[in-house]
Amino acid sequence: MKEKEKIDISEKLANLIRENSKNVKITVLAEFKDEKYELTDEEILKVIAEFKNEDKFSDIQILKGRTRYFFSDDSMSESYARTLARVEDKDLLKLIAETVRENSRIYPRPSDCRTFYKTPYNISEEIFKSVLEEMKEKEEYQDIKITEASNGVPYLYSDEFLEEEHAIALTEWIEVIRKEVP
Repeated sequence: MKEKEKIDISEKLANLIRENSKNVKITVLAEFKDEKYELTDEEILKVIAEFKNEDKFSDIQILKGRTRYFFSDDSMSESYARTLARVEDKDLLKLIAETVRENSRIYPRPSDCRTFYKTPYNISEEIFKSVLEEMKEKEEYQDIKITEASNGVPYLYSDEFLEEEHAIALTEWIEVIRKEVP
């Protein structure tokens, strides 16, 4: 590939990634084929890998999942990009578990189950409940626990990062107490 072609391709790839990120969308490797760049996946990955050596592309980040995902950290946080990548991977067990673990570890707080019914997850309540049942049967998800506020709203937490009593208290605080305290 000639130097001018490489620069043009680099700019086009970066612009697509940036535009998608501005539109709250993660870029999937396969999208570059839709844009008719006439490059193989390996060539595209090579061009994007070289972005880290150029300041003008320093905002372009790569995430690995079932495929490679790209986003601009000027328009999207890494945390949100990871969530979108998990949604794209369509592995609901992993999506829910990793989201719950991240919330339990980083914030620390339990995850409102209703969150998974909304964007960007868009999981139906019926499917969500069946995924939770499946989780109970799998060893790698045994840290994911459920607690319920006094108003009946269920929350999930990881007992690797939150103790049960703390998760119960936080769930009650988030769902009931803070709404009652002026």
